[in-house]
Amino acid sequence: MRRAEAHVRRCMEKSGATIKPLVVTLSAGELPSVRGVASGSDASRCVREALERFGLAVSSGQRQHTFFVAP
Repeated sequence: MRRAEAHVRRCMEKSGATIKPLVVTLSAGELPSVRGVASGSDASRCVREALERFGLAVSSGQRQHTFFVAP
């Protein structure tokens, strides 16, 4: 998760998105949901990219994780 958080932080810095803690809900078989931001936002895109890059997913049920991406 630390590498994914670092990836999200770098991605958000490049896109100029506001850097803040992001609460992410991971559900089996669904796209991750980032609380408080639109699904098409830069923050959501950065989180999805990081999770995919590092193969982070849940096999069943649901889990929440807070990405601490503050500078």
